[in-house]
Amino acid sequence: MKKRAVCFAVAMVVLSTVLTACSIGGGSQEPADKKQTSTALSYSEKASYYDQLVAGENDPIPLTTALNSAVTIEGDATLLEDDLYQKVVNLANQVFPRMRSRFRENTSLSISIVLDGSSAGYSPCYAVGNTIVLNTDWLNKHPTECDVLIEAFATVFFTYKNETAPEWLLSAMKLCVRDEYGQNKEGSSLKLPEHYNGNPYDKDKTSAAAFLKWIRQSQQVDIVSRLHFQLASTEGYKLDVWQSSTGKTLDQLWAAYKLSGANYD
Repeated sequence: MKKRAVCFAVAMVVLSTVLTACSIGGGSQEPADKKQTSTALSYSEKASYYDQLVAGENDPIPLTTALNSAVTIEGDATLLEDDLYQKVVNLANQVFPRMRSRFRENTSLSISIVLDGSSAGYSPCYAVGNTIVLNTDWLNKHPTECDVLIEAFATVFFTYKNETAPEWLLSAMKLCVRDEYGQNKEGSSLKLPEHYNGNPYDKDKTSAAAFLKWIRQSQQVDIVSRLHFQLASTEGYKLDVWQSSTGKTLDQLWAAYKLSGANYD
């Protein structure tokens, strides 16, 4: 481990003058919903590269990896267990482009996912502008929580100039989207209530997210997208968005949800 740390430090020095990009899956642009094959190096292969770099026998390892037209990963892939790194790649390749098409209507928005091995004790995953910082130490210890990255994707989209949205609504939208696009639900700590759990939507974000999911399924309305585009408009959030989207007020929808006995597949 000590040797690897020294090797990584040397690699970072070289990185300041030489930063190379490589493409996972051969560089071809695949449809967002088609599984792509990663050529990420294994732990042993990366370690060998570092050894060769120190000996002056090889070029620096590319620490910036272009996945597709929307996402790059920055940092050393060996900070994550191999299977976790592949899950991050899959989320970036399969989920982010679909979310971008839905919430940004095919704009050229791109993001960088930074693998941070020095953020122990800090947030597991957070977004700053178009950069997402992933706490690799935390994810290695919580391998079933990869879908937290989807919440960070949502944060990139659900940031508005008009700060009119109540906090419960923004949190609920992120959790609802995570549930909708989740790729790694088995064993995850996030599970939306299958029935009304007795908690008001403005006090419990999981209750609020389950409420939004119920609206989508029972009213056949993409309520998260409706809310998103309303929040992104010059007017910002207004209570009439619920009625214009579903024909019912927020209070009427909530009363119906509490009585529904919602049960999700």
